[in-house]
Amino acid sequence: MGRRLSTYVHVDNVAYGPEDEVPAEVAERITAPGVWADEPEKPAAPVVVVDEAPAPAPSKPSRAAAAKADDSK
Repeated sequence: MGRRLSTYVHVDNVAYGPEDEVPAEVAERITAPGVWADEPEKPAAPVVVVDEAPAPAPSKPSRAAAAKADDSK
């Protein structure tokens, strides 16, 4: 059984489409990506799951608090 196409492809002036069975010798010559209906899908990018929320960033003291700390020295 030949492979099935997802679109139309021309090989040696012969059109092959989704409803046609493509002979093995012709299928070997069709190398364009994404034209085969039975082509395996590319795996999706891995998903990273984080179980914990990130630690909060350290807070900076306000200008008033920094000024007060300077005055107490």
